[in-house]
Amino acid sequence: MQYVAYYRVSTKRQGESGLGLDAQRAIVRHFAGNAVLASYVDIASGKSMVNRAQLHLALEHCRRLKAGLVVAKADRLSRNVQDALSILDSLGGRLVCCDCPGTDRFTLTILFALAERERELISIRTRSALEAKRRREGRQKINGREKGADLSVARAAARLMREKKALERAQAPASYAEKWLARGCSLADIARQLNELGHVFPTPSGRGCWSACQVARALRRWEAEKNASRAPRMRERFGVGDSYKEKYIQWLPKYKIFVDSIEEIC
Repeated sequence: MQYVAYYRVSTKRQGESGLGLDAQRAIVRHFAGNAVLASYVDIASGKSMVNRAQLHLALEHCRRLKAGLVVAKADRLSRNVQDALSILDSLGGRLVCCDCPGTDRFTLTILFALAERERELISIRTRSALEAKRRREGRQKINGREKGADLSVARAAARLMREKKALERAQAPASYAEKWLARGCSLADIARQLNELGHVFPTPSGRGCWSACQVARALRRWEAEKNASRAPRMRERFGVGDSYKEKYIQWLPKYKIFVDSIEEIC
């Protein structure tokens, strides 16, 4: 069997170092050898499939060529049991995890459940560490907010995060829609295909079905992000490019540990 390889790391720092990706590539190369047709890389959390455009492209590549999807470890595919099993079913069982090759659906379900539980434990440990740090520094929280906190700063941070997530949610369906639009499909046809892949491409709100109008909005939003012709407030304030996070943290130094801890939750 021929394979399409998929690699994932959780944070930008891991992606820049390349160590985690190199280790995954070595494992897949040892298992599949020259049978790998293409490879795709995501730098994203395994909690959800929503913001993982390269995973969607890898799955479509597998379906088009009737190839198998190969990952170095089960948790590199997903840390969500439902998402992982939906991928397994959509590929007709053509999924190989190099750390447990030749396993059946029952064994894979157990591995996916362990990966999800590990993600939950990471989240619990991170929250506990932040709470311990807050108590050590003598800070208090009242009704979920730190005593004396500047709420205007917190609201601005929340607004910017919502804008960032909206752009990320538009990326995967818009890249899929762009390809089918180039093939001559109408917006209504693309909306119908997205609805058929609802577990892979949920609507921006997570509820309801795709419509031609929603597809057009997603395309416009993503095109504006790529061309920076209609830059959102986040880019106007902090600039463009990979330096966004550093400028964001300079503006909100008190939230640096929060931003770093969220990135570590995979």
